[in-house]
Amino acid sequence: MQWNFIKSLGANLGVGYNAEIPGKSSEMRDSKIDWTGLRVGLGLSYKFIN
Repeated sequence: MQWNFIKSLGANLGVGYNAEIPGKSSEMRDSKIDWTGLRVGLGLSYKFIN
């Protein structure tokens, strides 16, 4: 989603889901990191207008 406060300045919101696919990693044999879950991002945007 994108909301513009004025013509060149706005805010954006992103929501998604990240699924971790099981597999083997040669770099991390003894540890397991699971990044599965909901992802939310909020940001500001500025458009350069000609």
